[in-house]
Amino acid sequence: MERGKDRPTVWEIAKLEFNDIAEVATQTHQIATELDQKTQVMWFCAIPSSVGIGRNLPWFRMQAPDADPSVPRTVAPTRHRFRIQTNHDLDNAALLENDRYVLVLQPTIDLIRDDETFLQKLAVIALRIGAPVELHGSILGHAYYMLRRAGVTVITPGEPQYSRIRGRQIFAKLVRDEIPGYIQRHGETAVLARIPQQEARAALVAKLFEEAHELLLAVSPKDVEGELADLLEIVQSLASATGVSWEDVVSKAMSKRSQRGGSEKGVVLLETAWPTSQDRRGQAEALVPLSSLGQIKESATGIDVNFVALLGGGTANRFTTADGTTYELSLTGYGLRLRRVDLDPRSEQLKFPGFDGP
Repeated sequence: MERGKDRPTVWEIAKLEFNDIAEVATQTHQIATELDQKTQVMWFCAIPSSVGIGRNLPWFRMQAPDADPSVPRTVAPTRHRFRIQTNHDLDNAALLENDRYVLVLQPTIDLIRDDETFLQKLAVIALRIGAPVELHGSILGHAYYMLRRAGVTVITPGEPQYSRIRGRQIFAKLVRDEIPGYIQRHGETAVLARIPQQEARAALVAKLFEEAHELLLAVSPKDVEGELADLLEIVQSLASATGVSWEDVVSKAMSKRSQRGGSEKGVVLLETAWPTSQDRRGQAEALVPLSSLGQIKESATGIDVNFVALLGGGTANRFTTADGTTYELSLTGYGLRLRRVDLDPRSEQLKFPGFDGP
């Protein structure tokens, strides 16, 4: 037993002797020599003699070509990092937006060793929200093996590049011009395409929605600053894509501001009418919640939902069809989400066939 603890050490569990260690080292070196390349090998050690396959058995090998150590390995550098060190962090990860994060796994060794459900729960969450896992540890370790076996994309910082395709991520989204080069410099390949010029405005407006949603999620002043910078870049690109001078746009903005004011006060226009002699309406006094401004209009040709209904919270984004079915509309980082809901909390959540959303 390990001194001062009730738990045996890894070496005592495996009962590795010097001869075992020497055999593993010698045969691993021999494999690498015969292949004439750097190689990493995972071993089963101290196998009972009754099994009849030898005491130490090489089980898994990965080719490890030379890699530039000055280039840090990363995955999806445009995604936000979410650090997981405790079970509480893991619970919070389950609430993240789909396809927006990388889960950075840095738990204590006791958590992985003592809690058998930790890695299983991590794998379920990572697959559900489409998040790769950045694992700080050996690619031959237990956590790496368990996550990869569950189908999770796993990358370890400093990991060499391999000759096979691994961790394929489908984005199909507009990005800044230099992002592909940034990705390639950090070890990943990137398949690129371009938007036709005649569709550039529509593509950038779609990107504007995406960046605006990220601004809604920003918490710290630094994050808000970064998201506003991204929005400004999209607006500048819209000017360029439509052949408008950015200087003229700024001049027009200043002119409108001087004539009509800015938008800092949160003034809401509720209604207009011709005044009567007793009518003294004008200055905004009352405060109204954003959710009260949400509007959903149903007609014979469809249902119109204003943007405030999608963002205001509450139940303003819900509507019920003639057959009594209630639906909920909301904006996400991906786009528009339509969800069929059951207003009875005692019932199970209803879902569209084949729809895996929350």
